[in-house]
Amino acid sequence: MRSHREWERFYGTKTRYLGLKAGEHIAPSLGSQSLLVKPAIAQQQLNAATATNKTLPSTTTVGNQNSETGQRFSSGEKSGTYLVTPVPPKRFYGTVKLDALRMRRDVGQIADEVIQHLTSLVDADVDITLEIQVRVPSGVPDNVIRTVSENCRVLQFENQAFESE
Repeated sequence: MRSHREWERFYGTKTRYLGLKAGEHIAPSLGSQSLLVKPAIAQQQLNAATATNKTLPSTTTVGNQNSETGQRFSSGEKSGTYLVTPVPPKRFYGTVKLDALRMRRDVGQIADEVIQHLTSLVDADVDITLEIQVRVPSGVPDNVIRTVSENCRVLQFENQAFESE
């Protein structure tokens, strides 16, 4: 456990516990850097945060490292219910296999039901990549190789190749 001087040196004179958990079930994992906070002190911090419209980070679970400091924290007994606003996710990714015969329909549905919601967000940086993999056991004929290669060039594919495996 940190002494009062170590605490002040690391956090200054602020007496705010990062990653404080209250009013929820936890699975304690006590380690050398875990802290057990008295309920009255936790209540004071949560009341102060609510009074000044500040929110506490809730992405740190008991026994896990806090991303801001690398320190571990845990909480003790609590009474009452406390509202902690979660930090929203900052990234989305998704992959889906498409049926080549129903691709137009499926891509349209994905655009309407997923991509549209994400592109409407302010400052959203959306990258969409289409990956195509085709295996032809008997081999791809020369005329198809020429046509597909030319179409890929015109459509500005970043990468494309035919391989023998």
